[in-house]
Amino acid sequence: MPNFLPIKTVGPLLVEDPKVEQDIRGDLVKAGSSITEWLSSKPSSSVVYISFGSIVVPSQEQVDEIVYGLLNSRLNFFSIMKWNSSIEVIANGVHIIAFPQLGDQVTDVKYLVNEFRTGVRLSRGVTENRIIPRCEVEQSLHEVMSGPKAAEMKENLLNWKKKASEAVTEGGSSDQNLQSFINKLMTLQSSNQKLAKLSTSIQLVVTT
Repeated sequence: MPNFLPIKTVGPLLVEDPKVEQDIRGDLVKAGSSITEWLSSKPSSSVVYISFGSIVVPSQEQVDEIVYGLLNSRLNFFSIMKWNSSIEVIANGVHIIAFPQLGDQVTDVKYLVNEFRTGVRLSRGVTENRIIPRCEVEQSLHEVMSGPKAAEMKENLLNWKKKASEAVTEGGSSDQNLQSFINKLMTLQSSNQKLAKLSTSIQLVVTT
């Protein structure tokens, strides 16, 4: 397939860069000052962020179980907008409790949980056809925040975060792929210009 349809991976697009002084953000909704102040008052890596994605809407019964699981865990948590990129999770070194429903979510979670080992899975999609009880939600929360596997997940996250950062630095894989794409476009543009000139010349000869 790569011989017929070359694929060039680029990203992650939003990473911390000490050389960039401007605060570049990709938020769809700007967080209020009260939320950022509240977050700043909490210890590092102690707040759970909840995102249900952009399309799938869980049943009210399932939402209730998730909320009670969060409350029973006595952990700090909040939810202000949708943030559902697996790349962002890796690039920012964030643990994940995955609740895949359909489509690419199931594939993404397989890599995050089984291959990258940076989180845990609550379910295996809508085909499982069950409500995840609050006790499982609470157990998963403690597992990624303070359980025996938490340290291993954190180490894996830092490793993948480093790889993501290296990819976008000068000479990294993303940087090289983007430059290769630009070079290809410039080559095509140059070729098209030459063809246009040749076509004009041929027309002049024919008409003459």
